[in-house]
Amino acid sequence: MLDRFHQDKSPLAPLALEVHLLPLCTSRCIPYAFTMCGIGAIHQLGEAARSSWSRATLQRMMDLVEHRGPDGSGFTALSREDMKGGHGFTLQHQAPEDAMVALGHRRLSIIEASNAGRQPMLRGEGLAVTFNGEIYNYIELRDALSEIGQDFKTQSDTEVLLAAYETWGSSFVSKLNGMWSFVIVDRRRQCVVVSRDRLGIKPLYRVEHEGRRVFTSEIKQLCALPRFKLRAYPEATQAYLRSGYHGTESATFFENVSEFPAGVLREYDLQSGRLQKETNFWNPSLDVQIHEPDEAAHVFLENFERSVSLRLRSDVPVGAALSGGLDSSSVVAMMRKVSKGESDLLKTFSVVFPGESIDETPFVESVLERYPGPNFRSVPRFTTFQNELDRWAWAHDEPVGSVAQFAGYLLAQATRKNDCKVSLNGQGGDEIFAGYWQSYFANLLSWGRGGALLRVVQNLGASLLPSGNNHLARQIPFIARRYLARRGANTGIESILGMSPQERRLYEIRRLHLPRLLKWDDRNLMAHSVEGRYPFLDHHLIEAVLSISTECLYNSGWVKEPLRRSMSHLLPVKILKRKSKLGFETPHGKWFRRHGDWVRERLVGPQSRVASLIESSAEFETLVLKVGQRRLLLEEEHHVFRLLMLDAWARAFELSLSP
Repeated sequence: MLDRFHQDKSPLAPLALEVHLLPLCTSRCIPYAFTMCGIGAIHQLGEAARSSWSRATLQRMMDLVEHRGPDGSGFTALSREDMKGGHGFTLQHQAPEDAMVALGHRRLSIIEASNAGRQPMLRGEGLAVTFNGEIYNYIELRDALSEIGQDFKTQSDTEVLLAAYETWGSSFVSKLNGMWSFVIVDRRRQCVVVSRDRLGIKPLYRVEHEGRRVFTSEIKQLCALPRFKLRAYPEATQAYLRSGYHGTESATFFENVSEFPAGVLREYDLQSGRLQKETNFWNPSLDVQIHEPDEAAHVFLENFERSVSLRLRSDVPVGAALSGGLDSSSVVAMMRKVSKGESDLLKTFSVVFPGESIDETPFVESVLERYPGPNFRSVPRFTTFQNELDRWAWAHDEPVGSVAQFAGYLLAQATRKNDCKVSLNGQGGDEIFAGYWQSYFANLLSWGRGGALLRVVQNLGASLLPSGNNHLARQIPFIARRYLARRGANTGIESILGMSPQERRLYEIRRLHLPRLLKWDDRNLMAHSVEGRYPFLDHHLIEAVLSISTECLYNSGWVKEPLRRSMSHLLPVKILKRKSKLGFETPHGKWFRRHGDWVRERLVGPQSRVASLIESSAEFETLVLKVGQRRLLLEEEHHVFRLLMLDAWARAFELSLSP
């Protein structure tokens, strides 16, 4: 099973494994580091683990995420013998049986693409790190650290991260602007420091097995552990079939495998593995300071421009996803504004469906008329979905919520095919502005409960005027049906509606939609060795938007009012006044109707992994019989996709699913 997908190499063959024996050098940084990529760490808990592991375990663990870092790999370990002799970290030819901690890395070169940017990186009197992500303000941090005497040997953000930790200790994460998951081993303080960025943009998973704690970028890496077997978590699969989500914040679709929490730093004792300290380092203020729409637009624009500028820092070409929606179009417009002389070279990537009602080509072309440049378009087809389904499921580790994510997978494929390692996109725009329709209605409800009935009437009434967005009123039946279906069904909807508007806004950013969307986006992009960057998710920008009153977010049925106002001089009216919102939808209903035989064979044929689930449910049995025979309702289409996805996932990881 481990080799089933791994042997099918990407077009970029990995560099040969680099293994050298290097002593720890005092007060200088050994240039052995990578940046953006995949990581793995094994930490022994206590004096002795229950069995010895070979170095090949860690190597195999990292090979399973070769796609996250096709440009090279590296390893380091710290043994108890090293500790006694004072030798510190060395790059091991063979991992010692008493290794206290071992770090592995796969490299995707973005900043400091030379060998000076390799990882794991070693520094000073006993620091080592394996790090996945980007620290966008690394130049400013390096300047500040240089002023107080820190020495640098590379231009990498990894070295800055280690120097910042060396200088400021664990509090240094509050100074970072970026995305990350990392494991730092500190001999001096006898601790292992693990952290994940404020929003969990970069993944990190955790499991304890045979006396060791293991951290990985992707769950599939755990398949390399001796005597470890991935098992489906029944509660998660059942929740997924009902809703498209597994419903638990830290749990995964696998038993005993958990996500490391976002916005958290933990320090573990190096010798025993016991948790010594946990810090939740991002707690944005919910105090409202801005009540005027024009001021809200100005504050947003100022922070947005700064965020985009930072995310253009790269030693390799940077592109952008362009759906034709307001968010991605705003990112492209701002990239062109701040990149100046090289603006015409910006590559954009789009998903289109010629001849379909969901086709966004006219909106994409509207942006390109304003900002001409090379645009590469993907056209998802059923045959592609059919051929890629199993590989896509393997890439994601867990079932995804909708077919729309498959369009994102093909978009990432086109991005790398056209020589872009880095892509900016509009993920997060809806969340930071509470821009979903259900968010708008939740706030209308809050205003009504608070006595601001006039504001409710003004929003609904003005949406029906020629200058308003009448989609608000048209959403009322849909939102009402959704609410009635979920009320009292243990979905948490009542508790969400009971929050204050500010509490609900932060909840939507940190807990509701964004964590899943970021996870799916990471897997789509990294499956093709592409780094995704998210200008809307700069923490300074989010804090600024949270200081804007909820009333300023909406206007006459239009959502994300500060964004629309701030981009009025940069985007065409067709985008600013676009009423529809699709988000890379696919014509999957038509696919399932036309190819019902294939769908039924996948779901109930001899190779199916979900046949027993279908047989145990009269609802699912009836649904499968309908596929290809008659038009399905939207919710039925969603259920068909979830069954297909669950089946592909179980096949990819050789899982048994119980009714």
